[in-house]
Amino acid sequence: MSDYYQPDFYRFSEDSLLLVNFIRDELRGSETEALEIGPGSGVISIELLQTNPLLRVTVIELQEAFEQSLQKNLKLFSREADVYIDDFLSVEMQKKFDVIYTNPPYFFRDNSRESSTRERDLCRRMERQSWELWLEKVKSLLSKDGSFFFCHKESEGLFSEDHWRVEKKKELKGLSLFLLKARS
Repeated sequence: MSDYYQPDFYRFSEDSLLLVNFIRDELRGSETEALEIGPGSGVISIELLQTNPLLRVTVIELQEAFEQSLQKNLKLFSREADVYIDDFLSVEMQKKFDVIYTNPPYFFRDNSRESSTRERDLCRRMERQSWELWLEKVKSLLSKDGSFFFCHKESEGLFSEDHWRVEKKKELKGLSLFLLKARS
């Protein structure tokens, strides 16, 4: 693992690398349209691009504070991605994606304490309703047999089984990795 540029308020952690390996096992070098929600400094997408040159990546990052690190890392590792600095729920996407992945904020605002800075808080916490809206939008952006990967500290109650089928789930100490398929 190489050193990545990161803003002062954020350091990626092992969960990002665990998610990379979980996704990598499923991709197997195929030509794939991929979307990452909340890439931060780009670690997950860059690691996936290094082992799968057929991956075409789009990333949507909410925080402008990550843009410089994200662009520097893409350049450092000679990788390309379509980059949007915007709210995922606001971006209009015309294409469908074979794979969508995210390492989202792990805590919901209704049952967690606020972080020391706004930037850090946006990395750690989100509204439960926003998560539910993310899931709706992810479902609308997936191709017919598309896959949605994410990790979370909670392992239950994160999605409706009426709308999603668990294709694969991996439990680690304090972390769950999910591969979901949308139900028709």
